[in-house]
Amino acid sequence: GGILDAKDALDRGPVDLIVDLTLSANNPNSGTHTAGTTFMGQFMDHDMTFDLTSRLGQATDPAASPTARTPAFDLDSVYGGGPQADPELYEQVRRGDTSQRGIKFKVESGGLFEDLPRQGNTAIIADPRNDENLVIAGLQAAFLLFHNKAVDLITSNEVKLVDTRNRREEPDEVFRRARRLTT
Repeated sequence: GGILDAKDALDRGPVDLIVDLTLSANNPNSGTHTAGTTFMGQFMDHDMTFDLTSRLGQATDPAASPTARTPAFDLDSVYGGGPQADPELYEQVRRGDTSQRGIKFKVESGGLFEDLPRQGNTAIIADPRNDENLVIAGLQAAFLLFHNKAVDLITSNEVKLVDTRNRREEPDEVFRRARRLTT
């Protein structure tokens, strides 16, 4: 009923709304925006909203819709709660006889195929919606890989981000800097 309501026939269901173009007279396809706009918008939506109560094809009052996200593009749908809260998202690093939590994301096949880390067919990611289709999964993988390269950059000998006594930064600080570069 608001300014953005396309008045789609929601009673016809999501499949008909997609395939029957006569049902989208008020919501036509755009000749000026590429499909990439739609997918990036969907990815951003996943990062800013997370409502498990709404259903596709059913009208929902946005003001009454609960969300578990911040209304900012801060990539919490990628980072989850970070290495301490969501260690399954991150590589575990072996140092000597102990295993420590990692600050780099797990990536399927070490990044060889640039896919999300998986257990069977299920992606191991903070927001399962980012595995809904190949393009969104690709965007998620791109952010994982970018973050990992940012960690490499920060910890490399080429970039002097630490004091002149040549001490190494703590993993938490490297993670924080890499996340800042990524976001």
